[in-house]
Formats: sequence, C-alpha cells, structure tokens
Amino acid sequence: MQQTSAKYFFLLILLVAEPGFTQDFEINQGLSGGWFEPATTGQGLYLEVYPPRNLVHLGWFTYLPAGQITNPDTPSSQRWYTALGEYEGTTATLTVYETTGGRFDVPQPPLTLEVGEIILVFESCSAATMTYEIPGESLAGEFELIRLARSALCEQLANQSDSSQ
Repeated sequence: MQQTSAKYFFLLILLVAEPGFTQDFEINQGLSGGWFEPATTGQGLYLEVYPPRNLVHLGWFTYLPAGQITNPDTPSSQRWYTALGEYEGTTATLTVYETTGGRFDVPQPPLTLEVGEIILVFESCSAATMTYEIPGESLAGEFELIRLARSALCEQLANQSDSSQ
C-alpha cells in the first residue's frame, strides 16, 4: 500500500513541475472590465468582480434576435441586460434581469424583471465562456469571450493564487 502511495506522490510532483502545467485559474477582481465575442460587433459585457462577497455583476449590451428586429437602426432593437450572482473557483452563476420602460430624463421608474441565467467560466485573465438562457424569449446559447484590454492586476492576482497553492 505504501509503494502505491509513493508512486502517486511522485506522479503528482512530475505534473506540477512539468512546464506548461498550470494550476486551476480562479476568478479575481482583476477580471473586472470589458469583454466581448469578436463575431458580434457592437456587443459585449462590462464585468465587475466583488471578492469580499464572491459576487459578479455585469452589464450585457446586445440586440434583439434577427427575426424580431423591425428597424435595426433604432434604439428599440437594443437589449441591455444586467446580471448578478456568486462565483466559486472559475465559475460564476448569475441571475439575468431586463429593465424596460425607462425614458431619458423622465422620472417614471422603469420595470426590472428576472428573465434568465448566465454561467461564466473563466479559463484565464483573457478568456472565458458564457452560457446563457432567457426562457421567456426562447434564447439560449454559448459563446467564447475575450478581454477588451489586458489586465496586469488579474495576472498578478492569478500568479499569487498559483504560488500560494
């Protein structure tokens, strides 16, 4: 039994010492900022990470599905969702909200309703996958996200996390 344990311990040391082998990335506050999927021009996310409460908040700037757009040049085809939820490790699970009925410079309060769910899985400081479902509009899918600008803070925090493990 001890011989088997020693073999696994030796294998673990080899894996950790192997160049290119990295520890699991974890969500950190350096991920805050702009993210987008290059194939969808003019669309993207602004993400904010709150480590003390393990929360992620985002604004998702997108448009109505192609079949629902009556005039693509009008603001009515825009859809700006917000989402909030907890994260652990590399994954954040967020509740999606849609706010409608607001008007510029008018005191009438808009209506905000829960409409779906987003799951974000981060691979690194510059790559993530977003899976979404908005059942009331029959919308569901997945796409890759890349960071709009490099984050030295994210890289520093990720390196600190790797060295403390």
